Amino acid sequence: MIENNGWNGRIENIRRWDSGGYLGKGSDAFDIFVAMTNPRLTLSTMGWQRYWDIIVYRTYAELKAEAQLSYMGYVWWVLEPLLNTVLFFVLMAVILEQSTVGAISFLVVGAVTWQWFNGCLMGAANSVVDAGGILKQIYLPKVVLPLISILSNTWKFLFLFVLLVLFNWATGHLPTLAYLALPLVLTLELLIIMA
Repeated sequence: MIENNGWNGRIENIRRWDSGGYLGKGSDAFDIFVAMTNPRLTLSTMGWQRYWDIIVYRTYAELKAEAQLSYMGYVWWVLEPLLNTVLFFVLMAVILEQSTVGAISFLVVGAVTWQWFNGCLMGAANSVVDAGGILKQIYLPKVVLPLISILSNTWKFLFLFVLLVLFNWATGHLPTLAYLALPLVLTLELLIIMA
């Protein structure tokens, strides 16, 4: 007879029911069953390592699919911030009649950083809704989906960031002591995005 006397009772009932050892403690089936019956479990309490392969593969697949959806592919990753930069430069120089000395580097840095922040937030916000069908079919912690979106946008940002640093060096903005603050600033922005 299966009794219901709280969480520990559930585990004991599972062990009593599983006389063949198929759901032995430590097996994947047991972990999945425990996760499905305990809504308080998160990636940190379940062990995020088991979902790491899914996160990495889905990030790769999302990047590849995004590149194949547009005619220009990976080139669009570079053109999008450049078009934003040109738009803001024209707005600043022609319409507002402001000084444009050093404005291109400033605008490119802002456009690339904003694209990363905006892409991560919008993608993470829509990821759970967009994957509603798959979440009804299999168990997957909902925190995995925003992580996939954040990682794919961060990967694009890192690619653009390397190009941005090279562009700044080419335009005469050589490294200074301020560059030492970049890891801290980028880590803080990533933490804000993940919050």
